[in-house]
Amino acid sequence: MDVILRPIATEKTMLQTENENKLSFLVLKKSTKKEIKDEIEKKFSVKVSSINTVVTKDGKKAIVTLTEDFSADEIAGRIGIF
Repeated sequence: MDVILRPIATEKTMLQTENENKLSFLVLKKSTKKEIKDEIEKKFSVKVSSINTVVTKDGKKAIVTLTEDFSADEIAGRIGIF
């Protein structure tokens, strides 16, 4: 089951990607941080350092911080955010 619905690309999330090595995704409302982490690591072949989630009017947003070994810029380019 896919818990990731789509990446979020706003000016703020782009700055987070470039400066803080973070990616943002809209995820299923019932998904857990563990499910999000597992899917991100499997889908993009990266290691996740931490995940913060926020419930907004659009749904549940996951802000994923990657470990220093991986580049959020590179992943964003691969999935078509940049």
